[in-house]
Amino acid sequence: METEAIATNLNTVFKAFDFEPHTGLVAYASANLVCLLDQSSEHPRVLFTLNEHKDRVNAVRWLNSRQIVSISADKSVIVWGCEEDGGEKDYGKWKVQ
Repeated sequence: METEAIATNLNTVFKAFDFEPHTGLVAYASANLVCLLDQSSEHPRVLFTLNEHKDRVNAVRWLNSRQIVSISADKSVIVWGCEEDGGEKDYGKWKVQ
C-alpha cells in the first residue's frame, strides 16, 4: 500500500517546528504527533509521522541531521533517531532512542 497524502496542522505553540538544513526536512508538531515534511521538492509533502506521545507536542528541535527531540504536555521528552545515514526520509529507519 502506498500513502497518497497525509494531512496535518501545526500546533499553535512557539517552538512547534524546526528546519534541518542538511536534509531539507522540517519537523513539526501536530496534535500528539511529530511530522516530518520534505520541502526540498517543488511540491512539499509530509513523509511520515512519529507517534509515541499521549498528549499535545509542545516543542520539536533537531539535535543534528539524524536526531529530533520532542516535548509533550504529557510530560514526556522523546529523542527520535534515524539509524542509518542517508535514511532520514525513510520512516522505517526512525526509532525512539
